[in-house]
Amino acid sequence: MKYLNLANLRKYRLTSKTLLTLVCLSAGILATSCQGGGSDGKQSSAKGNGLKSGSLSPTTGDLSSIIAGALGTVPGADGKALKSFMALWKEKTGKGLTAYVPHNWDATVLMMLAAEASDANTGEGIKSKILDVANAPGTEVSDACEAMKLVRQGRDINFQGASGNVDIDKNGDVVGSYDVWQVGEDGSLSVIDKVNPVSDE
Repeated sequence: MKYLNLANLRKYRLTSKTLLTLVCLSAGILATSCQGGGSDGKQSSAKGNGLKSGSLSPTTGDLSSIIAGALGTVPGADGKALKSFMALWKEKTGKGLTAYVPHNWDATVLMMLAAEASDANTGEGIKSKILDVANAPGTEVSDACEAMKLVRQGRDINFQGASGNVDIDKNGDVVGSYDVWQVGEDGSLSVIDKVNPVSDE
């Protein structure tokens, strides 16, 4: 069965009534498959990182999750700047961190520092300096404002982010850890393990 994206919706001219039917049918299939579970009555399916949300955990009439036991992964965060960033985020938004927030912060800071180091707020300018501000050698610094100060002084830096050390490899990737999360009986999500990268050196 083809996935129904916006292009398909227009192509097949699906009405709102038809869409509602499809949504209800999908929910019924999910509930049926989840209630079936494995030999021990638990759900053993695996979920992608984009599904880590409180709305992923529907419950039955007895308030137990119909997908209890389901596992998923999401990029983890364990950088030197995480604690201070969590406090800053809480202060400014009144909310706790969710998936990808530390990673987006680090990406923004790295681009800002690279643009400053290259003295050119352009794609080419950022590209020319982003490895220099993200990787060794250089002074390790986890505070974005302090990092900017050092860059303006012409100092070499090795920015340490909230998500991790944000070292960029030869392929242009930042390699980090993944959290393994699980849906509890009450529908809550909790991190139960961590997967760390294996060095290819």
